[in-house]
Amino acid sequence: MRLHPANIKSQDLIRLAEALGREKSKRGKEPTYVSLLLPDNKPISIPNHPGSLNKYTVGNILDALELDIFTLEDILD
Repeated sequence: MRLHPANIKSQDLIRLAEALGREKSKRGKEPTYVSLLLPDNKPISIPNHPGSLNKYTVGNILDALELDIFTLEDILD
């Protein structure tokens, strides 16, 4: 995903967020996903727009999801 951030759709990021234990929450203007496994991690808003998302938005969302991965790895170690 990092290699082609201009071609990422919201559904791709939503699937990744759900695979990392995030669930859709009813807060905010945009769809927001909160972590069930890591309740201390910040919620992530993933815009649900048709077509590809802005590459900077994708980068910010991937940064937050990577934090989930690193935190889960630390817990497992």
